[in-house]
Amino acid sequence: MRFRPALGLLLTVTAVVYLPSLWAPFAYEDMRDAASMLEWPGWGPWLTLAVDAPGRMLTGGLTHLNATVFGIQPWSFHLGNVLVHLLNVAL
Repeated sequence: MRFRPALGLLLTVTAVVYLPSLWAPFAYEDMRDAASMLEWPGWGPWLTLAVDAPGRMLTGGLTHLNATVFGIQPWSFHLGNVLVHLLNVAL
């Protein structure tokens, strides 16, 4: 298809622009917000959020998973953001 080279170029440019963020520290209230991710509120609030705001449930769940797997590391949160940007470009 014709759009594959263009998509490849867009994904490459997006990656080049956003990858330097992996070495950036937390900014402003990020550390406070990231530290709160370690405290899982339980399934009740998460399921309520799933009904009220499904998009929030997905991002909140992924953020909690990220904090659980990698701890409070800025690069892991930034990598998640880069992957979301690349997914948006691909879509």
